[in-house]
Amino acid sequence: MWPKRLFLFFSVILLSLLPAILFHRSEIPLFWKWSANYALFAILYLGLCVLSVVFYLKIDKIGLTFCVYLLFIYGFSFLLIDFVIGSVSYYSQVDMRSHPVYHHFPHPGKHRLIVRNNFFSNQRFNMSINSAGLRSDKEIPISKPENCFRILALGDSFLQGYGVNDHETCCYLLEKYLNDSENDTVRYEVLNAGVNSFAPIIEYIYLKTDGVRFNPDLVILLLDMSDLWQTQEYLKRAIKDQNGTIVAIRPPAVTLWGRVNRFILNRFYYTSWLIMYIERTFFKEEYDKTQTAIRRRDIEDIRFTLSADQKPWAEEWQSVYADIDLINGFCKERNIGFAVVVYPWGHQVNGFEWAEGRKWWNIPDNYTAPPDVSYMLEEEFRKRGIPVLNLFPTFRDYKGSELLYYVIDLHWTKEGNKLAAQCLYDFVKDKFLRKNR
Repeated sequence: MWPKRLFLFFSVILLSLLPAILFHRSEIPLFWKWSANYALFAILYLGLCVLSVVFYLKIDKIGLTFCVYLLFIYGFSFLLIDFVIGSVSYYSQVDMRSHPVYHHFPHPGKHRLIVRNNFFSNQRFNMSINSAGLRSDKEIPISKPENCFRILALGDSFLQGYGVNDHETCCYLLEKYLNDSENDTVRYEVLNAGVNSFAPIIEYIYLKTDGVRFNPDLVILLLDMSDLWQTQEYLKRAIKDQNGTIVAIRPPAVTLWGRVNRFILNRFYYTSWLIMYIERTFFKEEYDKTQTAIRRRDIEDIRFTLSADQKPWAEEWQSVYADIDLINGFCKERNIGFAVVVYPWGHQVNGFEWAEGRKWWNIPDNYTAPPDVSYMLEEEFRKRGIPVLNLFPTFRDYKGSELLYYVIDLHWTKEGNKLAAQCLYDFVKDKFLRKNR
């Protein structure tokens, strides 16, 4: 009788634990929404329920050991299916590596990814990272060809084009527009050096360490809203030389569990949610340390985007300006053109862009944040003599039928990248190409 009760006890715990974790709405409020993969999980889970009931009723004839063995085989089959789903389309971010100078850097190769698009489907896309860490499906020589105007674009995942294919990013489209419309005797190259969660301080280090080797004629920095708080976190990891100059951002410590965890998050679909939930719930302090400035989601981090008054964050903004001043000074010393682009997140455009994803950050429904932060940034950069493109007005005035941002994921759709590329083309042509003719 005891083996039967023991089996019942562990079966109840297992069957109640899985849905409690995977559908815990307070931690992952959008996970319970419908998708084909969730339907598959429901089928597998119901199969486990049926097996558990059958084994409980027949345990006296089958035996406890054999029942446990069959459940183990079922669990192993579930992990195998989970591995196949996760490997066919990676669910997490592009596989990152710790970098001794830039904190982190993308792993070269072709990444098959998906973004959370809506409740019924995910958007699949391919992201190619070449050996130099640039978003491109081709290798780009360090030496610049003759009669070539080379633009080096710096930024984070928006610039990198997270959510769209290689030939749909704003950098790829900008290069196409320039070569299709400008002087045939000059070839234009736009190098996409965007990396997920980069901020101006890392972009400065990258530029003077590796980016400058491409001999760019123009450097364009896309300033993201997340740069405000990420800058503060990266400065805590700054490594300085004897003169007090920042020369690197210390990477997070790489542990055996970190490597295993990265593999799970990149190769398993359902198990990755289980791991993240356990870390957030039972190891929250350690989890927050690893997520700081990378994937943290908290309304306090973006409260400045909801306010017209930026005075409470004046000190933090000064840190961002100081890092951009370093990039500007570096470019001036080498006679390289430099410009900054300021762009909005979905909740700063209107009340319906990024409609569900904003809920992860506790942003009110149908709320449109004021654009004042963009005007402040525009004015600051003009004071410094830095050409600036403010995309807020164009994005807020957009009347097209396609969404500029994904419903759940925060990044630009194909249409968002296209609109940004069109604005960049007009800006670059007006500010930097006319004077060179």
